[in-house]
Amino acid sequence: MTVKIWYKIEELEETSINFEQNKTVDDLKKTIIKNEPSALKDCTSSEISLKITKDGDSKIHVVSPRWVIQKVLQEYGNDFLCLIQKNVKAIKTKTRKDDADSYFQTIGMLGVKPDFIPQKSNLLEWLQQPPINPIEIIPSLYEEYFEAKLPSEYLNKIFVSSEKASLQLWSKYITHIALPPDIGTTEDSYHALWDMLIVKPLKIGSPNGRHNRNTSLHTSTRKLRPDLSYLVQDACLARGEEKGLDTEGDPAEELTEKLIWTYGQCPYVFGYHARATTVTYCYLYLEGEQVLRRDLFTCDLNELAGRVQAFITGINIGRLLPLLRQTIPQYFQQEFVILHRSNGKVVELMQNVVVKRYCTTQPIIHIRAIYDSIKHKVPFTDRLEHVNDDEEKTPFVVLSPKGMVCRPQSKEQLIKSLCCVLNALKALHEMGIMHRDIRWENVLKYIDRDKWFIIDFDDACYISSPTSSVYLAKDSHAPEIFEDHHNESVDIWSVGYLILTATVNLQESDELKIYATSLMEKDVNDRPTAKVALEWLWNKYRDTLKEDFLEGEES
Repeated sequence: MTVKIWYKIEELEETSINFEQNKTVDDLKKTIIKNEPSALKDCTSSEISLKITKDGDSKIHVVSPRWVIQKVLQEYGNDFLCLIQKNVKAIKTKTRKDDADSYFQTIGMLGVKPDFIPQKSNLLEWLQQPPINPIEIIPSLYEEYFEAKLPSEYLNKIFVSSEKASLQLWSKYITHIALPPDIGTTEDSYHALWDMLIVKPLKIGSPNGRHNRNTSLHTSTRKLRPDLSYLVQDACLARGEEKGLDTEGDPAEELTEKLIWTYGQCPYVFGYHARATTVTYCYLYLEGEQVLRRDLFTCDLNELAGRVQAFITGINIGRLLPLLRQTIPQYFQQEFVILHRSNGKVVELMQNVVVKRYCTTQPIIHIRAIYDSIKHKVPFTDRLEHVNDDEEKTPFVVLSPKGMVCRPQSKEQLIKSLCCVLNALKALHEMGIMHRDIRWENVLKYIDRDKWFIIDFDDACYISSPTSSVYLAKDSHAPEIFEDHHNESVDIWSVGYLILTATVNLQESDELKIYATSLMEKDVNDRPTAKVALEWLWNKYRDTLKEDFLEGEES
């Protein structure tokens, strides 16, 4: 059903248009722009304001662009006049450089790093502090969307009307506060709202950070990572758990359930839990051996005041993240990072496990067979925790522990790492299995102790049935591995390669470096076995390898 609507564009004569009642005010603005190509040339709906006045009423009323026309009719009747005004009249005279200068100046002001990390007791006050200077907003936009809608004593600390305001800043960040994205009834329909009002402000305060959203629908992997993770130098220092109105689960409880504290003496990390438009900000911290959550405040993204509060809080959280990152120990390993391999394999680094996803189930079958064979029999290897070989879903495996890519930093560490690797290879070879891809990328250090373990058995096979591995790098693998019918001596060659590529600077006369050449002999029959090489290492470095070095290791 249509209704006749009268409007007036600045100094022009009044005119009318027939318009559908079930459409929005923003749709009306777009239609008027289309009908008035001369008066509103190059304007968008966000660049014009639409206000309402009535005969005999001196007041001018601001209406939300999200209102449907039927609601306007209910509020003001049929005898109203729409006043159309260009918002960016003054802005049009500015150069692109002027706007860019204003944008970067404001972003720089908002992102100023603090001098210290606030105490937990002062955190709420600190996070809600206004910016150093109020953010400039184009006068007509300020008047339409903010003025008289928030208490002036609060508003004037956050936003200020100014002809010098950046249109780029408005369109990239502020417009979502004034005109939040539409939402539906499903959890997915809230993602745009959460991203614009919670995640984007973090980026202002910490521009080098990056965020990941957990899109996995598989229960066994979704529980391994938060719904939203914000990473600074690969550390998740802000995280969120989100639910729609009818989604099962408690997002507040999931914040602590999914968090394994790997951040050392870091005083706290930030979090939020959202149920639709209701968002609660909090911090998470370690007390003894338990991760605890302390809620700070709750805001409603349906309300303008709540969106402004979320915007300011997000910026201030972002400003703190680089300082918090500096408190995390050096041994910390990247988390919630996704690595794409050339063979189509996708590796996801969680907090304490690794998830590998494959294109087909064939690698899964192979990997499961190898790990089932070595379980409880081979020390210093990772473990297979979970397998999904459902052909209707992406096949994946979950492995633990997640170690550190950390080459030995001293000769003592190198000796210890070689002892771990040779112990594993001795057990593997005695079972008739060879790894075939031993290199430092696949020899990781345990996070909590000075020992190493072998990962990535994708190329492992039984010694009795080897086939060539043509896609492995030639410079880091034994020459015969690229031919059929090679044997476990390819792993021994790789141990020599570990010695030569360690970060430890060994002299040419060092007996360990000399022994590496014997491990890499061209004639495979001249290479020692893993058992012989391990005995040599123990005899040469008995003082370094204490008798209890291998105690407590599963075999």
